[in-house]
Amino acid sequence: MPWWHRIAYLGGNISGILLVIWSVVLSFVGSSNGDIPTATGVGNTDDAVQYFAICLPCLFGLAIATALATLIKLKKPERLTTAVECCYQNTGGY
Repeated sequence: MPWWHRIAYLGGNISGILLVIWSVVLSFVGSSNGDIPTATGVGNTDDAVQYFAICLPCLFGLAIATALATLIKLKKPERLTTAVECCYQNTGGY
């Protein structure tokens, strides 16, 4: 196994753990005022723009991850894996 695989695996593990910690911290730290919209409030709308905006992080994650994986010449199965992991893991923290 190339040396950079170990670094990539370590970076991925650390990032995943930090994402979980960050999500837990954000779930306990709330705003003292009610000005910040909640996910429930945003999701319960009939406005088409809201639905589109909710999909944007996932779509951007897929596009950027696929483009970067292609630029570094990963094999096609690795490109797909990279895109899916970036899309779902990165949008999970928001």
